[in-house]
Amino acid sequence: MIYGMYYCVNFTSGKVPGKPEAVLIRALEPLSGQGLMAKRRKQSLTETRNLTNGPGRLCMAMGITKAQNRHDLSSQPLFIEDAEAVPISEVVESTRVGVEYAGDWKDKLWRFYIKRNLFVSKP
Repeated sequence: MIYGMYYCVNFTSGKVPGKPEAVLIRALEPLSGQGLMAKRRKQSLTETRNLTNGPGRLCMAMGITKAQNRHDLSSQPLFIEDAEAVPISEVVESTRVGVEYAGDWKDKLWRFYIKRNLFVSKP
């Protein structure tokens, strides 16, 4: 939970204690299900860009709650599947959002998104 109100989703890839191996998913481009997402967000479909462009919005739109904690992302109902590769020239590296407290780590280029994608949170 963030701000005591919104769920955020992190994908983790390892199990070594003390070794950071997680990614905060800040946004996604909805390719289907926008009607259900808008209903969950209590908004009209005219604002499609704002359905999932932030970690809290993304979780509300996708129906992600604490119930999915430790869910295996290779199985239904929430899963990751292979997609077309994005050319590296289209990937933007930038500093993370909302980590001013992180000292020297706040300036690390650990945020990635697709160039010119309308669904990016805080480009």
